[in-house]
Amino acid sequence: MHMSGQARVETVARRIAGHIGVDRMNIRQVLGMVAMAAALGPHAAGVEDTAIRRLDGSHIAPEDLREAVRGITEKAGVTGLSMAVVGDDGVAHVAAYGMRDAKEQTPADIDTVFGAASLSKTVFAYVVMLVVEDGDIGLDTPLVDYLPKPLHEDPSYTDLADDLRYERITARMVLSHTTGFPNWRFLTEDKRLSILFEPGARHSYSGEGIALLQRVVERVTGRGLQELASERVFDPLGMTRTSYVWRDEYAANRALPHDEFGRPKNHPRRVKADAAGSMLTTAGDYARLVTALLAADGRRGETVAEILRPQIRIASRSMFGPGAWEDIEGDRDVELSWGLGWGRFDSDAGRAFFHTGHDFGFQAYTVTFVDQGIGVTLLANSDNLESVAREIVEVAIADTYS
Repeated sequence: MHMSGQARVETVARRIAGHIGVDRMNIRQVLGMVAMAAALGPHAAGVEDTAIRRLDGSHIAPEDLREAVRGITEKAGVTGLSMAVVGDDGVAHVAAYGMRDAKEQTPADIDTVFGAASLSKTVFAYVVMLVVEDGDIGLDTPLVDYLPKPLHEDPSYTDLADDLRYERITARMVLSHTTGFPNWRFLTEDKRLSILFEPGARHSYSGEGIALLQRVVERVTGRGLQELASERVFDPLGMTRTSYVWRDEYAANRALPHDEFGRPKNHPRRVKADAAGSMLTTAGDYARLVTALLAADGRRGETVAEILRPQIRIASRSMFGPGAWEDIEGDRDVELSWGLGWGRFDSDAGRAFFHTGHDFGFQAYTVTFVDQGIGVTLLANSDNLESVAREIVEVAIADTYS
């Protein structure tokens, strides 16, 4: 039995509707997406036929994965989700769920840009390591050596005038989060920047360190982060929907942040690149970075090996805040540590590198198992993703380790 052209269009439209969480009564609203989906390939239409390989050797059909993830996100009230799975030497699956704007009931699709929150730091780390590869910055050279005057003479760093331990801080310490800085000074009791422990002594996640390194990299190269990232990462990897600053073309298809009750929030259009958290991207775009890391060889392979090499063991209960000072024993058996820009751990499925992202109304998680070449990236415009991220990565790639 052969379907007519219109019947095929309606069938694909229904699959798209299910793929992005649109009610069956709204099928007509997605008919117009079919032509665009066809132009973008089978991932866009949600009709890829290849089963997705998982860490335990099993496979899951794309339609089964979509159904499972849709159920999980709906149960948890995750407004919208962009997801990509890496496997078999490339991006194996890309999907979108839910709404980019709950108030307007506009569905998310695979080209919807989401706030990446702290996944921004991973791209920045890669940019830094490429600058190191060029010989313009040394990983273990004190950052003050690249500045024209003592750091505490900068108006943003006068708090450090009486603590010259900042003179020891290096790019390696920043990327492994061992600077001694708090995450952000505005989160501390006195709202001042201080050094909380000897630089290099232990891990404590710090956006302040990333901000300082961004200043140094921009000064040394004479270019802003957006220009550097576009030239060295986004353009070469084909990350066409990724940027550290707002682009007007995003207005037609960007995800608004939503709180835990599904209420949309304002999303500032940032015009200054912030290495710690301003990046906008899609899961499919981000997966291109992951595949580049996995495929690196030669000199670039050596750079990536250093990025993923454990730099500092992590024994604390949390990444920052009061729990960062409380050591526990529970994660020692997985060699939980931080590399250069990435967290990493060992598992029965091999070595893994990961990162989280958390901003007001945006949450993200990415994890990749190096030895199997399998990973998943989740970007949500919701404060509810973290409650079910574990379920999603388990159903997607059989990750029971994250």
